[in-house]
Amino acid sequence: DRPKNHEEIRLSYKKHDELNSKRKDILPLYERLESKNKLLRSVTGGGHEQLVQLQLKLDKFESMMDSHIQMINEQKHVFK
Repeated sequence: DRPKNHEEIRLSYKKHDELNSKRKDILPLYERLESKNKLLRSVTGGGHEQLVQLQLKLDKFESMMDSHIQMINEQKHVFK
């Protein structure tokens, strides 16, 4: 749902910041995991296939974060 007043906009920004902070913690972990998987593939000839699914989920999360902040900003302008 879109924020319906200034307080909801403030809370939406706060939630966005919280998620963004968690995202910043997750991305380095994913990069390490991807690096280790690359090493595993080079040593054994195969890696963990579920990393593809994880990458798709991370991409979807990034897209949703972008859409979320865009929606908040649009609503902010509606209330001005």
